[in-house]
Amino acid sequence: MTQVVSHEAEDDTPTNHPAFIDTVQETLHFVASLNHKLFVVKLGGSTLEYQQAVLQDLIWLHDLGVKVILVHGGGLAITAWLQKLHIPTRFEQGMRVTDAQVLEVVRMVLCGQINQELVALVSEMGGNAVGLCGTDSHILSQLCPETACSQNNAATPTTPATLPLTHKLSRW
Repeated sequence: MTQVVSHEAEDDTPTNHPAFIDTVQETLHFVASLNHKLFVVKLGGSTLEYQQAVLQDLIWLHDLGVKVILVHGGGLAITAWLQKLHIPTRFEQGMRVTDAQVLEVVRMVLCGQINQELVALVSEMGGNAVGLCGTDSHILSQLCPETACSQNNAATPTTPATLPLTHKLSRW
């Protein structure tokens, strides 16, 4: 909502203007409604270039009382590392087919590089974060059997309790 406020007299400051007061009250009500909400945010690999802006928004949301869990991607970085290591990669229906060798690189990139970089950046920006890998405590499991998926990267939370537990650990 956009409000235009004009001032005709010096005592007609924005803080005394009814439209300003209404806007502030609406904003405070909205902010209060966010308290204790759980937001799961996916930062896709292709959007990692905007990571600082996204992380700043998430830090602000946390400061407003939102419980934030960030799930990140890293497909472009994975592909770059696979090329550097001369490991062939293929895609089926838009999903990377992940064999044991590719999975080792995926873990290295997602858990060892991107995850740690995001946690460090959040800390530098004044936020608090803990990085967890999908394989920690079986947070993620394969969506379908290995033979049906050819070990593609589809994954799903293993239990409904996983996300609240992850949130409690992350203090995000």
